[in-house]
Amino acid sequence: MKRIFLTILLTASLYAADNDLYNNSLSLNLGYGLTTTEATAYSGVLYGFQYNNNLNTLDEAWRLDAWQLAVDYVKLNTTARDYAVRIGINGLWYFENYTEWTPFVKIGAGLQITSGTEELPAGDYLIGTLGGGIEYQIRGDTSLIGEWTDHMTATGENSVRLAAGIKYSFGQSY
Repeated sequence: MKRIFLTILLTASLYAADNDLYNNSLSLNLGYGLTTTEATAYSGVLYGFQYNNNLNTLDEAWRLDAWQLAVDYVKLNTTARDYAVRIGINGLWYFENYTEWTPFVKIGAGLQITSGTEELPAGDYLIGTLGGGIEYQIRGDTSLIGEWTDHMTATGENSVRLAAGIKYSFGQSY
């Protein structure tokens, strides 16, 4: 039994996902979104989708590791059931290491579209994005993700995103 367990651990370590192995990845996320305006805070369930175009950065430590297209839909808990949709482009930097855990940082910009009611005014806002998280690689093409992202607008509205999800990598291998 010990040999079987050790073989599974060794296999999991050898086949851990690496951001440099594939040039594309998709992530599906479920989480919590909090949107604050000047006077009020609204929270809700968040559904997210992310596409990453991974870059080959094996020999360059500070080069951008991936471009990310991120789309979020947040169903806000107001009496009118308002929503917010965010679409953005982010740059990702991974902190490579030899374990299955890979921390990352992301910086980007995008657009937030908010539905309009008396409680939460409608609007299209340019947003700046700052965030980070961690990936746990299950195997060569699959990992679990936990992340935090802060979306900031020039008008004072701020949206925080806490999400967990699964990431699948595919495409041409480097």
